[in-house]
Amino acid sequence: MNTKNKPGFLIVSAIPPFPVDSGGAVRIRNTIQYLSYFFDLYVICFLPIEYKPADDEEKWLKKYTKQYWFIPQQSNKSNHFFYIDNQPYWFSTWSNNELKLLISHVITSYAIKAVEIDFTQLLYLEKYIQSNVRKIYIAHDVSTITFWRRLREVTLMRRFIHFFRWIQVFYYENKYIKKYDIVVAMSKKDGEYLKKLFNPSHTYIAPNGVDFQEWHEKKSNGTLRIGYIGSCAHPPNKYAIHFLIHHIKPLLEKKRLDFKIVIAGANNEKVIDTLIKNDRNTVINMGKIKKVAYFYDNIDLLVAPIFSGSGTRIKILEALGHHVPVITTSIGAEGLEELHSPLLQLANSPEDFVNKIVISANKRIDVKNMRIPAKYQWKEIFKSYAQNLVKLMR
Repeated sequence: MNTKNKPGFLIVSAIPPFPVDSGGAVRIRNTIQYLSYFFDLYVICFLPIEYKPADDEEKWLKKYTKQYWFIPQQSNKSNHFFYIDNQPYWFSTWSNNELKLLISHVITSYAIKAVEIDFTQLLYLEKYIQSNVRKIYIAHDVSTITFWRRLREVTLMRRFIHFFRWIQVFYYENKYIKKYDIVVAMSKKDGEYLKKLFNPSHTYIAPNGVDFQEWHEKKSNGTLRIGYIGSCAHPPNKYAIHFLIHHIKPLLEKKRLDFKIVIAGANNEKVIDTLIKNDRNTVINMGKIKKVAYFYDNIDLLVAPIFSGSGTRIKILEALGHHVPVITTSIGAEGLEELHSPLLQLANSPEDFVNKIVISANKRIDVKNMRIPAKYQWKEIFKSYAQNLVKLMR
């Protein structure tokens, strides 16, 4: 597309494109990079107060955007904002008066034709976008479903409080989602949830993706290296690590399988120690890693016992893109139904996981010529998405 003819497009994200330590950051980074080929991009994103972007990170933003702004994220949650913008307690740290004014300024100053709001936390911004501007909401998950599923992962004493806050989330999504011109879901399943619960005027599916990696042979000493990657700050990840160590590992030990569990992520060391219970013989904590390829080069199998959340899991796509077999739950594999990959297996109980892990240890799959379908490659995902947006903005 000719640079002079690119329409102005504003992205407002609850998560910045760096550090690339979460699925959300990976998605936003690819969103910015690939949409910049079709639009003059302006980006506003929240940034943790303690994080200072490196020079190369700001250089990257300058390359792909016309201009960008950082909004400092407050650290304390509050019920106060539910009475202002119906902002649920869980999302209250993203309520920001400066942002409300900045959006209006950017739209009028840079002839913005459409605004993309990323993540449920920022749904409330709909009412601060002028009526003559297209409003696009990116549903990285369906939070009503995500938090409902999480009820099973909280203690009985906390369940009542969690249920009350879940009602806030449902009310919030129900109020704002239907006001957007287009709602983008991560999977067909999420699209069905959105239609059934909130009936948006138009829904588009743009799944998460992966950049395919060329196969290379890994070194192995005969020990099966079982991996999981994810920050414990995200409750489904914390529960998954707990399930892996306390429900799957004991059964694997009874099978007398030679294995190690390798965990990676920007995790608090004390939290990990509590989950591991100082079992450093079979559990290795790699901590925060600079390049995700390093993690996948050091495991033979990704085990992802995910029982809550929604959308498509980038960690699963990344593993498959790195030719690493994956065993996950039915919920973990949502949105990946069209992959039809022999590398992806489902298990929903500790016994199922263990049986499939043992089979994987004894029967290695030839992954050399495996390929990820174009539907799940970032370049193709955003090419199709951008073309639809251009039509919408005419």
